[in-house]
Amino acid sequence: MQQETKKGIVIIGGILIAVFVLFAIKTALTGKSLSDYGLGLSTDSDTSGIQEITLTLDPKTLDYAPNPIRVKAGIPVRITVDLESVKGCTASVRMPSFGIQKRAIPGDNVIEFTPDKPGTFPFSCSMGMAQGTIVVE
Repeated sequence: MQQETKKGIVIIGGILIAVFVLFAIKTALTGKSLSDYGLGLSTDSDTSGIQEITLTLDPKTLDYAPNPIRVKAGIPVRITVDLESVKGCTASVRMPSFGIQKRAIPGDNVIEFTPDKPGTFPFSCSMGMAQGTIVVE
């Protein structure tokens, strides 16, 4: 029986390797990336269909990062403001093109919206000092 179990494990392992190789060949031939198959390996989105971004402040430029933020139209966006780097007036985020003005505080530091049209949209802190751009494709 032990011999049969080992044989079964080897067969299953071989099948999994074959599927992986075939998937890799198909991906290479079609030019698609893993995220095109909905595997959620992008830093901007996850498998739930929400585009996730963590907003920080670049200590060199004192502007928001990432900059630009690239998202796709029609897909919900969830921006989590990193309160370790985004402080003071920069925690008051204004995104006029999306009707958003929010002061990020501990426990309430998430901005959610769904961009409905392509374009380049500037945003800033409440004083206009820290800036960033959202590119909707």
